[in-house]
Amino acid sequence: MRPCSYGFRPNRRAQDAISEIHLFATSGYEWVLDADIKACFDEISHLGLMCWVTRCLSMVATFGVRMLELRGVVGRPPPSAGAWVESV
Repeated sequence: MRPCSYGFRPNRRAQDAISEIHLFATSGYEWVLDADIKACFDEISHLGLMCWVTRCLSMVATFGVRMLELRGVVGRPPPSAGAWVESV
C-alpha cells in the first residue's frame, strides 16, 4: 500500500485524506487526482492479459539465459564427478 492511498486502508479515514489534500494545497500544489477503479478488472481482456504475461515471462527467461551466458555457465561442459569432491 502506498502512503498516498486512503481508500479502504487500515487506520485511514476520509478526514485523513482531506487533511493531506489541505496540506498539499497550502504547499503550492494545484491538482488533486481521485481515481476509483471499481470493476476496472471487468474490462481487461483476458486474452490480452495472458499475452502480456507470456511476453513478460519470455523476457525474464531470455534475461536469465543471457546472464548465464555472460557468467560463462551456458555453453561449457558440466564438470566431471571428481571436480565436485574435495580432497581431504
